[in-house]
Amino acid sequence: MISVLDFVWPVLLVCGAYGFIRAFRVRRDAIQAVSWPTTEGKIEHSAVHKGKTGSSMNSSGNTTYTSTYEARIIYSYKLEQRRFQGSRLQFGSRRRFYKRSEAEERVKTYPVGRVVTVHYNPSKPSESTLLIGVAPFWRTTVHFSAALLIVAVIVALAAN
Repeated sequence: MISVLDFVWPVLLVCGAYGFIRAFRVRRDAIQAVSWPTTEGKIEHSAVHKGKTGSSMNSSGNTTYTSTYEARIIYSYKLEQRRFQGSRLQFGSRRRFYKRSEAEERVKTYPVGRVVTVHYNPSKPSESTLLIGVAPFWRTTVHFSAALLIVAVIVALAAN
């Protein structure tokens, strides 16, 4: 007899594996970026944008949304008379926050007009970052993915 668990564990396994693969690609890219050349750039846009994500129904039967706040920071840089724009601050860094104050803090660090050092990929100059290394949030992705994989194994064993 087929149970719900027979459908749950493969989904958890795929999600956990996807998270791991994505996290380690971010880490690989961050390691490669250490050797990228740098150029001078300038912050062109720096603002907090409110969005909504996820929904739930409250006790009155109304749909409510969870607000998120995106620290949208765009910088520009020139290489051999070509102008490029980038938005990556650091590999694995968060752009969306549940607290507006966290997004505002990030935006405050990069005011419009600020001159910044841009690290760019010489093989693909449109790929860039302002900070080298992997953001601390990367660990959260790895831990969450590991938890999904562990739960997937436990559910798979329980299903059999």
